[in-house]
Amino acid sequence: MNLDSGVAAGMLEAVVRKRRVRKGMGTIVDDIMTRSPVTVAETATLADAVALMDRNKIKRLVVTDDRQQVRGIVSRGDLLKLFSMK
Repeated sequence: MNLDSGVAAGMLEAVVRKRRVRKGMGTIVDDIMTRSPVTVAETATLADAVALMDRNKIKRLVVTDDRQQVRGIVSRGDLLKLFSMK
């Protein structure tokens, strides 16, 4: 096996193993992201959001529109700020 075929074999092995290209410090977002995040409709009430967070023991919700497109994130901190203003 010459050097060129060794390089090609190494590249093929990387593809077969579905290795990810690492950038910067190494880990990429895909490695640590939540695969099935809990979402809340943008038309949901604050009480609904609080209940979802409590039931799922989470601090953030992905907010989606009626087409399931991401509109933003709402956090427990956002809700606490709002309630502390009242």
